Amino acid sequence: MISMTEILDKQSLKALGGETRQDIIKLLTQRPHTASELSKKLNKHVTTITEHLSMLEHSGIVSKKDDGHKWLYYSLTLKGEKLTKPKYYAWTIVLALSGIAILGGVVDLFSYNSSIQNLAKETAQAAGDTGGATVAEPFSSGIWLILAGIILVGIALLLKKKG
Repeated sequence: MISMTEILDKQSLKALGGETRQDIIKLLTQRPHTASELSKKLNKHVTTITEHLSMLEHSGIVSKKDDGHKWLYYSLTLKGEKLTKPKYYAWTIVLALSGIAILGGVVDLFSYNSSIQNLAKETAQAAGDTGGATVAEPFSSGIWLILAGIILVGIALLLKKKG
């Protein structure tokens, strides 16, 4: 697995600095392109595009595929994909949401239980009951939040394993 420090080295940052190179990367996220296709789409001369592709290739963001045919296709490397596709980091967002859901569920349970206990005491006092009256508690929304958080943790772990 490639770490973030390996991805954002000095060459990569320099390669990402040019607007044309950024446009090339955006197009390559869609599918592999030839230099002439990129030059037409970006309204730049093919030699200019080739120079930019060379820099991107040297930084390890782009690779060219020579399959013995007439055209050379350029595509993003794994390093380039990790820079451009947020799906590799989607698991962190899902994990954060799961933590928020679990925390919200716990807070809801505590506030719900304390309000139920206060209601039980008030009801017992109003009825003149000095014993420990209890009130049957319905299923709290806090339980649902905690369950949703646990499910989101599972989804986050699956996403991390995939990415």
